[in-house]
Amino acid sequence: MNCAGCNTICKPGPRLLNCHACDGIYHIECLNIKQQQYSSLTEEFKAAWKCPRAIMLPVVDNPTCLSPCDTLTVFKENIKSSLHDWRDEMEASITKLNDDLKFALNGFREEICTLRAEHERLKHQTVDISHDVSELKASMQFLSGEQDDFKKKWTAQYVNLPTNLA
Repeated sequence: MNCAGCNTICKPGPRLLNCHACDGIYHIECLNIKQQQYSSLTEEFKAAWKCPRAIMLPVVDNPTCLSPCDTLTVFKENIKSSLHDWRDEMEASITKLNDDLKFALNGFREEICTLRAEHERLKHQTVDISHDVSELKASMQFLSGEQDDFKKKWTAQYVNLPTNLA
């Protein structure tokens, strides 16, 4: 089959684009598409690609070559359309990511509030325990003093006992 752009034989290979609308085959060079640009096209784009002639006209039985300027204009429009679609997809992804981040942030805020409340509760318990320890310490000092007094009294009474009882 011949290229619809230059009317030379198309050898099978990766440097061809097939029009989805008119079944015309084009060398990428005839469409002013560089190899790097062609390599970046997705398989979906290539499978749905329409030649400049098919885009500008309704059904064409025998497509003819457009001028390089017309071909470039159509290619630019296709790229703009793809960029618009990608932009919409990116905006939707960013919106979803933003919503997910807000949800996670609210979860963190709730957890922080819970931890703060627990911290306050533990702080009050620590104060209560510290107070109890102080009271126990005072009681121990008192009892220690009482024990010392008891020892002194007992020793004094033991010493004052008659020798025959001792």
